[in-house]
Amino acid sequence: MAIKILTKNSIENTNIDGARMNYLAVGKKNGIVGGAFDEGLFYAASSNTIAFDSCELLISGHRIVINETYSQTLTNTPSSDTEYSLIAEIVVDNSSNVTFRFVIQSSSTTLTQDNMFADETGAGTYQIEIGRFTYTTNGTITNVERKVNVL
Repeated sequence: MAIKILTKNSIENTNIDGARMNYLAVGKKNGIVGGAFDEGLFYAASSNTIAFDSCELLISGHRIVINETYSQTLTNTPSSDTEYSLIAEIVVDNSSNVTFRFVIQSSSTTLTQDNMFADETGAGTYQIEIGRFTYTTNGTITNVERKVNVL
């Protein structure tokens, strides 16, 4: 999967400061940048695989370009039908290094949304929910719903 973290690649004007300005410019909202790529279609690619199409995400001001479809195949069937969330996560360390990843977790798990601009490093973790789906006892994904807004 090809992902470009624009603040990490010095494309934004001074990394964390650029993220701070992006965050303020969109009214402190997170989501998919409208009109960029496929606008993050979220779907079941097969009976046990979820997929998230290419898009540009804005997470706490950090611009993430996803230019290939991300997919995850689930293999361990649950003992009861379980609702999961696909989470997009940004982590900034105390040296202002930015990392990004996708996480699948129970939809009842609370998202981490640190105040990343409390100091000049922008350190913290910030998660947004991309979408939800149910993984059934017969190993099938149902009820797929995108939760993230298009900005």
